Amino acid sequence: MKTQNGITLIIVLIFLLITSIIGVTSMNSLVTEHKMVANQKLVNEALTSAESGIKDGIYRLLNQSVTDVSAVTSTTWEVSNMSTAGFPSGITNNFSIAHKVVAGSVMMDVNSNPFYLITSTGTSSGISRTVEIVTSIQYANVSIFSKGLIGCLGLDLKGVSTSSYRSSDPTYTGGNAGYVATLETGSYINVTNNATINGDVTAADYITVDNNSKIKGTAKSGSYISNGGQIFQKASAAGNIFGNGLFSGGKEANLNPSPVTPSTCDPLGVSALWNTEAAVNSGNGSNTSISSNVTLNSGTYDYANYTINTNNTVSINGNVTMVVSGDFLMNSNASINIPTGSSLTIYVKGMFTVDANGAINNPGPPSNMVVYSSAVSSSNTDIKVSIKANNLFNGVIYAPNATIGAASSGSGVFQGAMWGKYIVPATNNSNFNFRYDENLTTSTLNAVPVPNDFKIMYWNEN
Repeated sequence: MKTQNGITLIIVLIFLLITSIIGVTSMNSLVTEHKMVANQKLVNEALTSAESGIKDGIYRLLNQSVTDVSAVTSTTWEVSNMSTAGFPSGITNNFSIAHKVVAGSVMMDVNSNPFYLITSTGTSSGISRTVEIVTSIQYANVSIFSKGLIGCLGLDLKGVSTSSYRSSDPTYTGGNAGYVATLETGSYINVTNNATINGDVTAADYITVDNNSKIKGTAKSGSYISNGGQIFQKASAAGNIFGNGLFSGGKEANLNPSPVTPSTCDPLGVSALWNTEAAVNSGNGSNTSISSNVTLNSGTYDYANYTINTNNTVSINGNVTMVVSGDFLMNSNASINIPTGSSLTIYVKGMFTVDANGAINNPGPPSNMVVYSSAVSSSNTDIKVSIKANNLFNGVIYAPNATIGAASSGSGVFQGAMWGKYIVPATNNSNFNFRYDENLTTSTLNAVPVPNDFKIMYWNEN
Protein backbone atom coordinates (compact mmCIF):
# COMPACT_ATOMS: atom_id res chain seq x y z
CA MET A 1 0.00 0.00 0.00
CA LYS A 2 2.80 2.38 0.96
CA THR A 3 4.53 1.57 -2.31
CA GLN A 4 1.35 2.39 -4.28
CA ASN A 5 0.94 5.66 -2.40
CA GLY A 6 4.53 6.59 -3.18
CA ILE A 7 4.03 5.88 -6.86
CA THR A 8 0.84 7.93 -6.89
CA LEU A 9 2.67 10.87 -5.28
CA ILE A 10 5.44 10.67 -7.84
CA ILE A 11 2.89 10.62 -10.69
CA VAL A 12 1.10 13.66 -9.23
CA LEU A 13 4.39 15.52 -8.83
CA ILE A 14 5.36 14.67 -12.41
CA PHE A 15 1.95 15.86 -13.62
CA LEU A 16 2.33 19.12 -11.67
CA LEU A 17 5.81 19.62 -13.12
CA ILE A 18 4.54 19.06 -16.66
CA THR A 19 1.63 21.43 -16.03
CA SER A 20 3.98 24.08 -14.64
CA ILE A 21 6.29 23.72 -17.64
CA ILE A 22 3.34 24.07 -20.01
CA GLY A 23 2.07 27.08 -18.02
CA VAL A 24 5.47 28.79 -18.02
CA THR A 25 5.92 28.09 -21.73
CA SER A 26 2.45 29.45 -22.49
CA MET A 27 3.14 32.53 -20.38
CA ASN A 28 6.45 33.11 -22.16
CA SER A 29 4.72 32.70 -25.51
CA LEU A 30 1.99 35.09 -24.46
CA VAL A 31 4.52 37.68 -23.25
CA THR A 32 6.49 37.29 -26.46
CA GLU A 33 3.31 37.64 -28.49
CA HIS A 34 2.37 40.79 -26.59
CA LYS A 35 5.86 42.20 -27.13
CA MET A 36 5.62 41.44 -30.82
CA VAL A 37 2.19 43.10 -31.04
CA ALA A 38 3.43 46.13 -29.10
CA ASN A 39 6.57 46.33 -31.22
CA GLN A 40 4.55 46.04 -34.43
CA LYS A 41 2.30 48.84 -33.18
CA LEU A 42 5.36 51.04 -32.70
CA VAL A 43 6.65 50.04 -36.14
CA ASN A 44 3.30 50.93 -37.72
CA GLU A 45 3.20 54.25 -35.86
CA ALA A 46 6.75 55.07 -36.96
CA LEU A 47 5.94 54.15 -40.57
CA THR A 48 2.74 56.22 -40.52
CA SER A 49 4.71 59.16 -39.12
CA ALA A 50 7.32 58.77 -41.86
CA GLU A 51 4.63 58.65 -44.55
CA SER A 52 3.09 61.82 -43.08
CA GLY A 53 6.44 63.55 -43.59
CA ILE A 54 6.40 62.48 -47.25
CA LYS A 55 2.89 63.91 -47.68
CA ASP A 56 3.89 67.10 -45.86
CA GLY A 57 6.94 67.50 -48.11
CA ILE A 58 4.83 67.13 -51.26
CA TYR A 59 2.29 69.61 -49.86
CA ARG A 60 5.03 72.18 -49.16
CA LEU A 61 6.33 71.85 -52.71
CA LEU A 62 2.83 72.27 -54.12
CA ASN A 63 1.97 75.33 -52.03
CA GLN A 64 5.50 76.71 -52.59
CA SER A 65 6.30 77.18 -48.92
CA VAL A 66 9.41 75.23 -49.94
CA THR A 67 10.81 76.46 -53.23
CA ASP A 68 14.03 76.13 -55.21
CA VAL A 69 13.56 79.34 -57.21
CA SER A 70 16.95 80.51 -58.55
CA ALA A 71 18.49 77.15 -57.56
CA VAL A 72 16.72 74.73 -59.91
CA THR A 73 19.95 73.21 -61.24
CA SER A 74 21.86 73.23 -57.94
CA THR A 75 23.14 69.80 -56.95
CA THR A 76 23.48 70.92 -53.32
CA TRP A 77 20.04 72.49 -52.83
CA GLU A 78 18.31 70.99 -49.81
CA VAL A 79 15.82 71.97 -47.12
CA SER A 80 16.20 69.77 -44.05
CA ASN A 81 15.07 69.29 -40.44
CA MET A 82 11.38 69.80 -41.19
CA SER A 83 8.70 68.07 -39.16
CA THR A 84 4.95 67.54 -39.14
CA ALA A 85 2.97 68.83 -36.16
CA GLY A 86 0.03 67.18 -34.46
CA PHE A 87 1.31 63.73 -33.48
CA PRO A 88 0.61 62.22 -30.03
CA SER A 89 3.40 62.35 -27.45
CA GLY A 90 6.30 60.05 -28.32
CA ILE A 91 5.66 60.07 -32.08
CA THR A 92 7.69 62.39 -34.32
CA ASN A 93 9.06 62.71 -37.80
CA ASN A 94 11.88 64.55 -39.49
CA PHE A 95 12.10 65.01 -43.24
CA SER A 96 14.18 66.71 -45.89
CA ILE A 97 13.70 67.73 -49.52
CA ALA A 98 16.62 67.82 -51.94
CA HIS A 99 17.20 67.62 -55.66
CA LYS A 100 17.66 64.12 -57.02
CA VAL A 101 21.22 64.07 -58.32
CA VAL A 102 22.44 61.49 -60.85
CA ALA A 103 25.98 61.45 -62.27
CA GLY A 104 26.70 64.89 -60.84
CA SER A 105 23.63 66.61 -62.32
CA VAL A 106 20.11 67.34 -61.16
CA MET A 107 17.68 64.85 -62.68
CA MET A 108 15.08 66.69 -64.81
CA ASP A 109 11.72 65.67 -66.30
CA VAL A 110 10.70 66.27 -69.93
CA ASN A 111 9.61 69.82 -69.04
CA SER A 112 13.00 70.65 -67.47
CA ASN A 113 11.57 70.59 -63.95
CA PRO A 114 13.77 68.97 -61.28
CA PHE A 115 13.05 65.68 -59.57
CA TYR A 116 12.94 65.89 -55.78
CA LEU A 117 14.25 63.37 -53.25
CA ILE A 118 12.11 63.44 -50.10
CA THR A 119 13.46 61.46 -47.14
CA SER A 120 11.33 61.12 -44.01
CA THR A 121 12.11 59.27 -40.78
CA GLY A 122 9.30 58.56 -38.34
CA THR A 123 9.91 57.56 -34.72
CA SER A 124 7.64 56.05 -32.08
CA SER A 125 9.10 55.32 -28.62
CA GLY A 126 12.56 54.69 -30.04
CA ILE A 127 11.43 52.61 -33.02
CA SER A 128 12.27 54.30 -36.35
CA ARG A 129 11.26 53.75 -39.95
CA THR A 130 12.36 55.69 -43.03
CA VAL A 131 10.52 56.33 -46.27
CA GLU A 132 12.28 57.72 -49.32
CA ILE A 133 10.64 58.84 -52.56
CA VAL A 134 11.58 60.55 -55.82
CA THR A 135 8.87 62.84 -57.15
CA SER A 136 8.32 65.54 -59.75
CA ILE A 137 5.97 68.50 -59.52
CA GLN A 138 3.56 69.23 -62.38
CA TYR A 139 2.67 72.81 -63.34
CA ALA A 140 -0.23 74.55 -65.05
CA ASN A 141 -0.22 78.08 -66.44
CA VAL A 142 -2.65 80.09 -64.32
CA SER A 143 -3.53 83.77 -64.58
CA ILE A 144 -2.23 85.75 -61.61
CA PHE A 145 -5.59 87.52 -61.61
CA SER A 146 -7.48 84.60 -60.07
CA LYS A 147 -8.74 86.94 -57.33
CA GLY A 148 -10.33 90.33 -57.74
CA LEU A 149 -8.54 92.59 -55.25
CA ILE A 150 -5.03 91.80 -54.07
CA GLY A 151 -3.20 94.07 -51.66
CA CYS A 152 0.12 92.45 -50.91
CA LEU A 153 0.47 94.17 -47.53
CA GLY A 154 -2.99 95.53 -46.86
CA LEU A 155 -6.61 96.08 -47.91
CA ASP A 156 -8.69 98.84 -46.34
CA LEU A 157 -12.12 97.81 -47.59
CA LYS A 158 -14.04 100.75 -46.17
CA GLY A 159 -17.59 100.69 -47.52
CA VAL A 160 -16.43 98.46 -50.37
CA SER A 161 -18.91 96.30 -52.25
CA THR A 162 -17.49 93.44 -54.30
CA SER A 163 -19.22 91.06 -56.69
CA SER A 164 -18.37 89.36 -59.98
CA TYR A 165 -19.51 88.96 -63.56
CA ARG A 166 -18.32 87.36 -66.78
CA SER A 167 -17.39 89.64 -69.65
CA SER A 168 -18.09 86.78 -72.08
CA ASP A 169 -21.64 86.19 -70.82
CA PRO A 170 -23.92 89.18 -70.11
CA THR A 171 -26.66 86.82 -68.89
CA TYR A 172 -24.52 85.37 -66.10
CA THR A 173 -25.92 86.18 -62.67
CA GLY A 174 -23.43 84.34 -60.41
CA GLY A 175 -21.80 87.35 -58.87
CA ASN A 176 -20.24 85.71 -55.80
CA ALA A 177 -16.57 85.54 -56.83
CA GLY A 178 -15.47 89.00 -55.72
CA TYR A 179 -12.53 87.46 -53.89
CA VAL A 180 -9.99 89.59 -52.02
CA ALA A 181 -6.61 88.64 -50.56
CA THR A 182 -3.34 89.77 -49.01
CA LEU A 183 -0.13 87.87 -49.67
CA GLU A 184 2.68 88.75 -47.26
CA THR A 185 3.37 88.23 -43.56
CA GLY A 186 2.45 91.34 -41.58
CA SER A 187 -0.45 92.22 -43.90
CA TYR A 188 -4.02 93.06 -42.94
CA ILE A 189 -7.58 93.14 -44.29
CA ASN A 190 -10.05 95.58 -42.72
CA VAL A 191 -13.68 95.11 -43.76
CA THR A 192 -15.45 98.19 -42.38
CA ASN A 193 -18.17 100.82 -42.76
CA ASN A 194 -20.97 98.54 -44.08
CA ALA A 195 -18.71 96.78 -46.56
CA THR A 196 -20.04 93.67 -48.29
CA ILE A 197 -17.63 91.16 -49.80
CA ASN A 198 -19.44 88.76 -52.12
CA GLY A 199 -16.63 86.23 -52.19
CA ASP A 200 -13.86 84.70 -50.12
CA VAL A 201 -11.41 86.71 -48.02
CA THR A 202 -7.88 85.31 -47.60
CA ALA A 203 -5.26 87.09 -45.48
CA ALA A 204 -1.65 86.09 -44.96
CA ASP A 205 -2.01 87.82 -41.60
CA TYR A 206 -5.11 89.17 -39.80
CA ILE A 207 -8.71 90.03 -40.74
CA THR A 208 -11.05 92.45 -38.97
CA VAL A 209 -14.77 92.83 -39.72
CA ASP A 210 -16.66 95.65 -38.02
CA ASN A 211 -20.35 96.04 -37.15
CA ASN A 212 -22.74 95.76 -40.12
CA SER A 213 -19.99 94.59 -42.51
CA LYS A 214 -20.25 91.20 -44.18
CA ILE A 215 -18.09 88.53 -45.76
CA LYS A 216 -20.39 86.27 -47.76
CA GLY A 217 -17.70 83.71 -48.58
CA THR A 218 -15.09 82.04 -46.40
CA ALA A 219 -12.56 83.91 -44.27
CA LYS A 220 -9.05 82.46 -43.94
CA SER A 221 -6.29 84.04 -41.89
CA GLY A 222 -2.64 83.25 -41.27
CA SER A 223 -3.03 85.03 -37.92
CA TYR A 224 -6.30 85.99 -36.21
CA ILE A 225 -9.85 86.98 -37.15
CA SER A 226 -11.83 89.63 -35.28
CA ASN A 227 -15.47 89.63 -36.34
CA GLY A 228 -18.03 92.18 -35.23
CA GLY A 229 -20.19 91.74 -38.34
CA GLN A 230 -21.08 88.53 -40.15
CA ILE A 231 -19.05 85.82 -41.90
CA PHE A 232 -21.45 83.63 -43.88
CA GLN A 233 -19.19 80.64 -44.55
CA LYS A 234 -16.46 78.97 -42.50
CA ALA A 235 -13.88 81.15 -40.74
CA SER A 236 -10.48 79.51 -40.21
CA ALA A 237 -7.30 80.93 -38.72
CA ALA A 238 -3.82 79.95 -37.57
CA GLY A 239 -4.47 82.02 -34.44
CA ASN A 240 -7.50 83.00 -32.41
CA ILE A 241 -10.97 83.83 -33.73
CA PHE A 242 -13.00 86.23 -31.62
CA GLY A 243 -15.66 88.94 -31.68
CA ASN A 244 -19.40 89.25 -31.10
CA GLY A 245 -20.31 88.92 -34.77
CA LEU A 246 -22.08 86.03 -36.45
CA PHE A 247 -20.13 83.01 -37.68
CA SER A 248 -22.84 81.49 -39.82
CA GLY A 249 -20.58 78.82 -41.34
CA GLY A 250 -18.74 77.90 -38.15
CA LYS A 251 -15.13 78.56 -37.23
CA GLU A 252 -11.83 76.73 -36.69
CA ALA A 253 -9.06 78.46 -34.74
CA ASN A 254 -5.40 77.73 -33.92
CA LEU A 255 -4.93 75.57 -37.01
CA ASN A 256 -1.57 73.96 -37.71
CA PRO A 257 -0.56 74.07 -40.47
CA SER A 258 -1.92 77.53 -41.19
CA PRO A 259 -4.82 77.71 -43.68
CA VAL A 260 -2.91 80.44 -45.53
CA THR A 261 0.63 80.32 -46.93
CA PRO A 262 2.30 83.70 -47.62
CA SER A 263 3.43 84.22 -51.21
CA THR A 264 5.40 86.66 -53.33
CA CYS A 265 3.94 90.07 -54.10
CA ASP A 266 5.40 90.53 -57.57
CA PRO A 267 5.30 87.27 -59.57
CA LEU A 268 5.64 89.14 -62.88
CA GLY A 269 8.67 91.23 -61.86
CA VAL A 270 7.25 94.66 -62.73
CA SER A 271 10.69 96.32 -62.76
CA ALA A 272 11.86 93.81 -65.35
CA LEU A 273 8.71 94.50 -67.38
CA TRP A 274 9.48 98.22 -67.30
CA ASN A 275 13.15 97.71 -68.15
CA THR A 276 12.18 95.53 -71.12
CA GLU A 277 9.86 98.22 -72.49
CA ALA A 278 12.33 101.03 -71.75
CA ALA A 279 15.07 99.10 -73.55
CA VAL A 280 12.92 99.01 -76.69
CA ASN A 281 11.73 102.58 -76.18
CA SER A 282 13.90 105.29 -74.69
CA GLY A 283 11.49 105.99 -71.81
CA ASN A 284 12.43 109.66 -72.28
CA GLY A 285 9.76 110.84 -74.67
CA SER A 286 8.23 114.28 -74.61
CA ASN A 287 5.74 115.77 -72.18
CA THR A 288 2.36 115.43 -73.87
CA SER A 289 -0.79 117.32 -72.90
CA ILE A 290 -3.94 116.41 -74.83
CA SER A 291 -6.20 119.44 -75.33
CA SER A 292 -8.28 118.10 -78.21
CA ASN A 293 -9.71 114.79 -79.34
CA VAL A 294 -7.00 112.52 -80.76
CA THR A 295 -6.64 108.99 -82.11
CA LEU A 296 -3.73 106.65 -81.44
CA ASN A 297 -3.23 103.93 -84.04
CA SER A 298 -1.52 100.58 -83.45
CA GLY A 299 2.03 100.98 -82.19
CA THR A 300 4.17 101.89 -79.18
CA TYR A 301 4.31 105.48 -77.94
CA ASP A 302 6.97 106.92 -75.67
CA TYR A 303 6.23 109.78 -73.24
CA ALA A 304 7.90 111.55 -70.34
CA ASN A 305 4.50 112.59 -68.92
CA TYR A 306 1.05 112.19 -70.44
CA THR A 307 -2.03 114.28 -69.55
CA ILE A 308 -5.54 114.13 -71.01
CA ASN A 309 -7.16 117.45 -70.17
CA THR A 310 -10.77 118.06 -69.15
CA ASN A 311 -13.45 117.15 -71.73
CA ASN A 312 -10.97 115.63 -74.20
CA THR A 313 -10.96 112.08 -75.56
CA VAL A 314 -8.19 109.74 -76.71
CA SER A 315 -9.48 107.04 -79.08
CA ILE A 316 -7.56 103.79 -79.47
CA ASN A 317 -7.45 102.22 -82.93
CA GLY A 318 -5.76 98.80 -82.89
CA ASN A 319 -3.29 97.54 -80.28
CA VAL A 320 -1.57 100.47 -78.58
CA THR A 321 1.22 100.46 -75.99
CA MET A 322 2.18 103.60 -74.03
CA VAL A 323 5.49 103.83 -72.15
CA VAL A 324 5.38 106.71 -69.65
CA SER A 325 8.54 107.38 -67.64
CA GLY A 326 6.77 110.02 -65.52
CA ASP A 327 3.10 110.55 -64.66
CA PHE A 328 -0.11 109.60 -66.47
CA LEU A 329 -3.09 111.87 -65.68
CA MET A 330 -6.71 111.89 -66.82
CA ASN A 331 -8.37 115.09 -65.63
CA SER A 332 -12.05 115.43 -64.76
CA ASN A 333 -14.38 114.43 -67.63
CA ALA A 334 -11.47 113.20 -69.77
CA SER A 335 -11.99 109.85 -71.46
CA ILE A 336 -10.31 107.01 -73.33
CA ASN A 337 -12.31 105.05 -75.91
CA ILE A 338 -11.20 101.50 -76.64
CA PRO A 339 -13.57 100.01 -79.25
CA THR A 340 -14.11 96.26 -79.60
CA GLY A 341 -11.07 94.68 -81.24
CA SER A 342 -8.62 97.28 -79.90
CA SER A 343 -6.48 97.29 -76.75
CA LEU A 344 -4.40 99.65 -74.63
CA THR A 345 -1.42 98.68 -72.47
CA ILE A 346 0.22 101.35 -70.30
CA TYR A 347 3.62 101.03 -68.60
CA VAL A 348 3.99 103.91 -66.14
CA LYS A 349 6.80 104.70 -63.72
CA GLY A 350 5.30 107.68 -61.90
CA MET A 351 1.75 108.50 -60.79
CA PHE A 352 -1.26 107.03 -62.57
CA THR A 353 -4.39 109.09 -61.94
CA VAL A 354 -7.96 108.94 -63.21
CA ASP A 355 -9.75 111.95 -61.73
CA ALA A 356 -13.44 112.31 -60.92
CA ASN A 357 -15.68 111.66 -63.93
CA GLY A 358 -12.76 110.33 -65.96
CA ALA A 359 -13.97 107.43 -68.08
CA ILE A 360 -12.38 104.37 -69.63
CA ASN A 361 -14.90 103.33 -72.30
CA ASN A 362 -13.95 99.71 -72.97
CA PRO A 363 -16.88 97.55 -74.15
CA GLY A 364 -14.60 94.51 -74.43
CA PRO A 365 -13.06 92.45 -71.61
CA PRO A 366 -10.94 94.21 -68.92
CA SER A 367 -7.83 92.56 -70.40
CA ASN A 368 -8.12 95.08 -73.28
CA MET A 369 -7.05 97.84 -70.85
CA VAL A 370 -4.01 96.92 -68.73
CA VAL A 371 -1.87 99.22 -66.58
CA TYR A 372 1.56 98.11 -65.28
CA SER A 373 2.87 100.52 -62.65
CA SER A 374 6.43 100.25 -61.36
CA ALA A 375 5.90 103.11 -58.87
CA VAL A 376 7.01 102.50 -55.28
CA SER A 377 4.97 103.63 -52.25
CA SER A 378 6.52 104.07 -48.83
CA SER A 379 3.28 103.43 -46.91
CA ASN A 380 -0.45 102.85 -47.28
CA THR A 381 -1.01 106.63 -47.40
CA ASP A 382 1.49 107.20 -50.21
CA ILE A 383 -0.95 106.74 -53.11
CA LYS A 384 0.71 106.28 -56.51
CA VAL A 385 -2.31 104.91 -58.41
CA SER A 386 -5.56 106.84 -57.95
CA ILE A 387 -8.86 105.74 -59.52
CA LYS A 388 -11.98 107.82 -58.87
CA ALA A 389 -14.55 105.86 -60.81
CA ASN A 390 -17.63 108.06 -60.99
CA ASN A 391 -18.06 106.33 -64.34
CA LEU A 392 -17.15 102.82 -65.47
CA PHE A 393 -13.48 101.86 -65.31
CA ASN A 394 -13.11 98.56 -67.15
CA GLY A 395 -9.54 97.27 -66.93
CA VAL A 396 -6.74 95.55 -65.05
CA ILE A 397 -4.16 97.28 -62.83
CA TYR A 398 -0.91 95.63 -61.71
CA ALA A 399 1.06 97.81 -59.27
CA PRO A 400 2.69 95.43 -56.75
CA ASN A 401 4.91 98.07 -55.14
CA ALA A 402 2.40 100.93 -55.10
CA THR A 403 -0.53 101.99 -52.95
CA ILE A 404 -3.75 102.12 -54.98
CA GLY A 405 -6.40 104.62 -53.90
CA ALA A 406 -9.88 103.75 -55.16
CA ALA A 407 -13.21 105.55 -54.95
CA SER A 408 -16.54 105.46 -56.73
CA SER A 409 -19.86 107.21 -56.42
CA GLY A 410 -23.26 106.98 -58.06
CA SER A 411 -23.11 104.42 -60.85
CA GLY A 412 -19.31 104.41 -60.82
CA VAL A 413 -17.71 100.97 -60.67
CA PHE A 414 -14.34 99.38 -61.28
CA GLN A 415 -14.61 96.19 -63.37
CA GLY A 416 -11.73 93.77 -63.86
CA ALA A 417 -8.94 93.11 -61.37
CA MET A 418 -6.60 95.16 -59.19
CA TRP A 419 -3.23 94.22 -57.67
CA GLY A 420 -1.30 96.62 -55.44
CA LYS A 421 0.96 96.85 -52.42
CA TYR A 422 -1.98 98.38 -50.56
CA ILE A 423 -5.52 99.14 -51.73
CA VAL A 424 -7.15 101.93 -49.74
CA PRO A 425 -9.93 104.54 -50.11
CA ALA A 426 -8.82 107.38 -52.42
CA THR A 427 -10.26 109.88 -49.91
CA ASN A 428 -11.26 109.61 -46.26
CA ASN A 429 -14.97 109.49 -47.00
CA SER A 430 -14.95 107.46 -50.22
CA ASN A 431 -16.58 104.11 -50.90
CA PHE A 432 -15.67 101.74 -53.70
CA ASN A 433 -17.74 99.45 -55.93
CA PHE A 434 -15.84 96.59 -57.54
CA ARG A 435 -16.83 93.77 -59.92
CA TYR A 436 -14.37 91.01 -60.70
CA ASP A 437 -14.38 89.50 -64.19
CA GLU A 438 -14.41 85.73 -63.63
CA ASN A 439 -13.08 85.23 -67.16
CA LEU A 440 -9.71 86.54 -65.93
CA THR A 441 -9.29 83.28 -63.98
CA THR A 442 -8.76 81.38 -67.24
CA SER A 443 -7.28 84.26 -69.21
CA THR A 444 -3.83 83.90 -70.75
CA LEU A 445 -3.08 87.43 -69.57
CA ASN A 446 0.00 87.22 -67.36
CA ALA A 447 -0.34 83.48 -66.80
CA VAL A 448 2.43 82.02 -64.65
CA PRO A 449 3.27 78.36 -63.96
CA VAL A 450 1.67 77.17 -60.71
CA PRO A 451 2.18 73.73 -59.09
CA ASN A 452 -0.99 71.69 -59.37
CA ASP A 453 -0.02 68.00 -59.24
CA PHE A 454 2.81 65.54 -58.60
CA LYS A 455 4.12 62.19 -59.82
CA ILE A 456 5.98 59.66 -57.65
CA MET A 457 8.68 57.81 -59.58
CA TYR A 458 10.22 55.79 -56.71
CA TRP A 459 9.13 54.69 -53.20
CA ASN A 460 11.20 52.79 -50.65
CA GLU A 461 10.55 51.89 -47.00
CA ASN A 462 12.98 50.55 -44.47
